[in-house]
Amino acid sequence: MSNLILACWAASEEFLKYGHLIDSIRVLEGLCTKVNFDRKPMLEVRTRIRLASILLKYTENHSHAKFHLEKAQIKLSDIKVKNKCSKRLNNIL
Repeated sequence: MSNLILACWAASEEFLKYGHLIDSIRVLEGLCTKVNFDRKPMLEVRTRIRLASILLKYTENHSHAKFHLEKAQIKLSDIKVKNKCSKRLNNIL
């Protein structure tokens, strides 16, 4: 799954490099909606942050960028909670 995500990131950057903004955004939005990031939550965070940065830099769609940043923030909070629980469990065992 990681290879697919990395390939989509590369495709998005290539689209952006050659001025195909809509295609770049669609690739990243497709990842956010179609891929199950449960095993690699940091990849979702990075995808959403990159998507938000493209939206902020090249469009006027700030509310959509904010949405992706908020989703990334929530995911980061979930990761921190899971890490704390995991560390506590390891200490108990």
